[in-house]
Amino acid sequence: MDAEAFDQELRAGSDRLGRGELEQAEVHASRAMQLRPGSLLAQHLLALISLRGGQLDRACELFDSLVEQNSDLVTLRFNAGVAALVAGRWERAETHLRRTVELDSTHRRAFAFLALTHVRSQQPELARAALVEAELHDLVDEPRLDRI
Repeated sequence: MDAEAFDQELRAGSDRLGRGELEQAEVHASRAMQLRPGSLLAQHLLALISLRGGQLDRACELFDSLVEQNSDLVTLRFNAGVAALVAGRWERAETHLRRTVELDSTHRRAFAFLALTHVRSQQPELARAALVEAELHDLVDEPRLDRI
């Protein structure tokens, strides 16, 4: 296995994703997977590309698979939660985001997305509790929490 080629493909895929060039990003991520089958990094990149491209079922499946294999990696849990939230899978999003904040109690973005999950699932009191827990006090009294 050529580690340098793998790194180049992964880097190129990440760069293309960052520029919004999703088709090219997927080409590079797929090449990285061919060079190192089962690579966590390449699979994660493919999941991010799917999420960014609106392929929500695929993104959720990929993230769930990654989380099954690596249940305590904060980044994977967070991204799995965001994918589930975007896909409208409130319970799944809550599970992933709650685990994220259990693993890293300083992950303010996870708390914010957890609050948003509660808002979207019509649970404004749980949303407020997540914001208080994250010390995002400026958002706790946001009147729109009750109306979203």
